[in-house]
Parts: sequence; C-alpha cells; structure tokens
Amino acid sequence: MGFFGNKKQAPMPEASETIGLSLTPDEIDLLRECMKRTEDYYRGLLLLKQDWNAEKNEAAIAMIKIRLNMIDKLQEKTRYDGQSDYYKNLQ
Repeated sequence: MGFFGNKKQAPMPEASETIGLSLTPDEIDLLRECMKRTEDYYRGLLLLKQDWNAEKNEAAIAMIKIRLNMIDKLQEKTRYDGQSDYYKNLQ
C-alpha cells in the first residue's frame, strides 16, 4: 500500500518510450523555470568536479554532461507559439 492509499500506478515506461502529456502554457513555463534552475545547478557542479580532483570525478563529470544534454533537448521540446520571450530564452 502506497502513501496515498492502494491506487495502482501505471507501469513506468522504458527509457526509449515517450509519454504524451497535455500541459497548459503555465505548466510548461514552470517546467522551463525548473529546468533552468536544474541546469544552473549541474553547471556549477560540473565546474566544481572539473576543478577539484577531475581524475577522481570522471564518472560524475560524464553523468553531469549527459544530464545537461538531456535538459538541453528537453528545453527544445517545451517551446510553444505565443510563449513570452522570458521563457523562450531561459537556457
């Protein structure tokens, strides 16, 4: 039994699958803000890992670069016609 009762959850999709979502413009804008903050965090972490014991942090550096690439691709998918320039340029 889960935290919210015994509701059955949909199975998690495989990594290669896509999920269709219907989001409002406000929800998309919020996602872009969250992605920007996450991107900023990863960029700072990447600088730290590269500058301090880079040899020991090779795996972490590679993972961070993959995540930054994923965020970049996701940001491209969260643009819509009529979106304000502020949110379009959050990258």
